[in-house]
Amino acid sequence: MARPAWKPTAKERDTVKTMTGYGIPQHEIAATLRVTKPTLEKRCRAELDTGAADANAKVAASMFRMATKGPYSVRFQAAKFWLACRAEWKERPPVTLDMLVPIDRMTDAQFDAVMRINGLPTVGGAPPSADETNVVPYRPRP
Repeated sequence: MARPAWKPTAKERDTVKTMTGYGIPQHEIAATLRVTKPTLEKRCRAELDTGAADANAKVAASMFRMATKGPYSVRFQAAKFWLACRAEWKERPPVTLDMLVPIDRMTDAQFDAVMRINGLPTVGGAPPSADETNVVPYRPRP
């Protein structure tokens, strides 16, 4: 005699959606509900497809609330995280003394990079490369 088809209850569907949102693998969700993974995928497709997005939306709403209405220390950190993730803001690395190169000791490439970074014309005319952006000129005191 064949086993009757599994029909998930509203509570089981909610469990699937919640566990999916937490990032629990489908085979573990299926084991928790005592069904096979293919059955879970067939009967709870919508919950599996939307669980992670719903969880992300809840976390984003919470983060937005913290960034706009939380205590100052939380608000600052939340806003910083939000802008880094959503607005592609980045902190620039600090300038350290080992990055400073006197102008008279710069190679032509380093000097050209400084000129380009500062929007001044150079002999080569090429845009600065990623490693050139770390060159910071300084003039030694007389």
